[in-house]
This record gives sequence, structure tokens and C-alpha cells, in this order.
Amino acid sequence: MSKHLNLWQELNLRQQITLTAIYHADQKAEDEEAARWRVGWEKRPAAVWRKLRYPDLNGHETFLHKLLREAEVIDEGLGSTLQALERRHLCECDYYQVRGKSELLSVKLTTTGRAVARAGLGESAPKKPPKGQLKPRQWEALCTAYSYSLCNCYIYYITVHLCAS
Repeated sequence: MSKHLNLWQELNLRQQITLTAIYHADQKAEDEEAARWRVGWEKRPAAVWRKLRYPDLNGHETFLHKLLREAEVIDEGLGSTLQALERRHLCECDYYQVRGKSELLSVKLTTTGRAVARAGLGESAPKKPPKGQLKPRQWEALCTAYSYSLCNCYIYYITVHLCAS
């Protein structure tokens, strides 16, 4: 049994549910960041986009808050649950002060937290492609360049052979 699965099994059910919600929000943020990059937006450091905002912003519920609400873990015990996950280095929480009281601002899943969640959910980490294999965007660029070169060769052929006769 892996060390990550052992860590998962040491968590109580509430901690497992909370970690699962954070993991799913983290994976959605990763997918959204990849989509932004594919359409030409600037690549941002993971430290920026992996911080999952918790509170409702301007009346809009964040995805993390929605998942935790649907899992029915938003109550007085959520702070203790997050602290237990932080003590195990599975997540990092940022807080801000409001009238002398600490309020949760964001949660960031750690690399270990991601591995523990995957082990507990029976998922495996995405495998890296072999060294030298082209990425989808590189294939797209290569195919575009190739199609342009074919088109230019065809135009040249027509111009030289048909116009010469």
C-alpha cells in the first residue's frame, strides 16, 4: 500500500470529503488554466491560479464553496477540518481578519494533498509524454505549416506548368 493511500486512510470521513472537494476544485482550476493557455493567454505560475478562493465574491459563489456546500461540510467544524488537513501538509489556507475574527480567504492543495486525494479516489497522476513527443499545439503548428507548404507547392506547380504552355 502506498504512503499516500495510508495518509488517506488516516483521515476521518469528514476530512476525506473536504479534501475531495478541494481536489475537484483544484482540478477544475487546472483545466481552466490549460484552456486559457490554449487560446493564447499568458501562462501564469501555478502558485497564482492554484489558490482557490473560498468566500462568495460579489454575490457569486465560488466553485470551491459550492462543492463544500454540496458535500454538507460548511459549518462550525470546517475550520478544524482544514486545520487538520494543514497539519498533515495536504493544503495551505490563507486567512484575513474581520473585526478581530479570522475568516478563510483561500485554500491551496499541496502536491502531497493532490497525491493523497488521487490515491484515495483511485486515480493516477497524468503521465508525462515521452521526451521529444510533440504537444498538441506543436502538432497543430506543424500541420498548419505543412498545409501551407503543400498549397504553395501546388500554386508553384500550376504557375510553372500551366502558364508555360
